[in-house]
Amino acid sequence: MPATNARAVEKARTLDADTVILDLEDSVAPEQKADARQMLVEALSQGSFNANVAVRVNGLESPWTKDDLAAISEVSENIFAVVMPKIETRQNVLDTEQLMFLLGYPPSVSLWAMVETPKAIFNLEDIISKSKRLSGLVFGVNDFASMLGVPPSRRAPLTSHMQQVVAAAKGNGLWAIDGVYNNLKDAYRFKVDCTEGAKLGFDGKSLIHPNQIFDANEAFTPSEEDVEKAQAMIAAFEAGVEQGLGIIQFEGEMVEALHVAAAKKLIAKAGG
Repeated sequence: MPATNARAVEKARTLDADTVILDLEDSVAPEQKADARQMLVEALSQGSFNANVAVRVNGLESPWTKDDLAAISEVSENIFAVVMPKIETRQNVLDTEQLMFLLGYPPSVSLWAMVETPKAIFNLEDIISKSKRLSGLVFGVNDFASMLGVPPSRRAPLTSHMQQVVAAAKGNGLWAIDGVYNNLKDAYRFKVDCTEGAKLGFDGKSLIHPNQIFDANEAFTPSEEDVEKAQAMIAAFEAGVEQGLGIIQFEGEMVEALHVAAAKKLIAKAGG
């Protein structure tokens, strides 16, 4: 949500989303940056958001980053995370964390890094290493596709890079967030996009309109059937353990401890 759109920010207070990202970057024109910061601070001072609130600031290559972070620091107790665009190196992460520390951000405010360039893909291992605040990677589909010279709606050329983001995130205990889908009129393709993202292992998806929330929640939330199967698998495995078994057959498939751990994660994701 653009921080300059007061109506959108008020709507954001009521949305059934996991996180609302109030934006100071691409959706705000250069001449509106100062006003956007002021409006953002006022909105966050009022609180009353149903969802977690994150703020996307302007990237480190811009002249606005320090002013963005300084303004947000006044109300940093009311936000969940800072979203930093165009992170490409470990030094970018360190610089962001240092600014947040000097400005007095509490430890509870995490950092989400947007992976938007080929350079970032090649530096993923370095970017995520030993960060104190980093809790999520967000795939920036529009910028990434533009740099590759492919349409952002074409997932095939991006899939291998998306898998790298997921693997890096999951291998280090971070959230992996899929990129946006730009065509609000193509609801069918959006659903396909969400389903593909979930199958790749992303934890959720960046959205550009409230109308996309329901389909995204449906795609990334395990179904009742999946939960029931997971519960039955766990029960069958625990019964096998009581009999001294470390591996069992469940519905024709071999099941061991790692499958049970995955089933428990699925149930937790569904809110069970």
